[in-house]
Amino acid sequence: MESDTCNKKQIKTYMAGPMDDVSIDESRDWRDWLTEELGKLNIKTLNPITKYGEKYGSIRQRFSMWGKSGNIDAIRQIVSSQIIPADIVMVEECDFVTLYISPKGHEICGSYGEMTLGFYLGKPLYIVTKRSLKPLTIPKWAVGCSTKIFSNWKDYLDYIRKNWIDDGQE
Repeated sequence: MESDTCNKKQIKTYMAGPMDDVSIDESRDWRDWLTEELGKLNIKTLNPITKYGEKYGSIRQRFSMWGKSGNIDAIRQIVSSQIIPADIVMVEECDFVTLYISPKGHEICGSYGEMTLGFYLGKPLYIVTKRSLKPLTIPKWAVGCSTKIFSNWKDYLDYIRKNWIDDGQE
């Protein structure tokens, strides 16, 4: 007889957040930390940085160069052929989307697409941000797509543990 744990599907979250106008370390650090923390709960993270492997660093350098020179065709080709399709597949595969919105006000252009797709597919969206909610300083579109907003990672992890691990899936 198989145990119940063998029959359980591994829970997955897609990690959305700023990448374009932040340093590679800033966009990677929270994702690496969260991957480790959620791994302890047996939750798999779908990480757009590691999806591209080591190529991502060189893509970012080329983006910067192309942005400065106004090479729209090169940017369009990479984003439309490599980045958007990979991100769409990860959002489709996940059980919920985790969106980090930096307190610094970075642009979250790709995250808008990812959160909207998640919303359309009925995936819960959990936002983690230290930005003020009164007055509201996060994008209203993100609020509209969100299921719950957390002001710190501890509360987020407690919620995930309680609602996805201890009591089963939402």
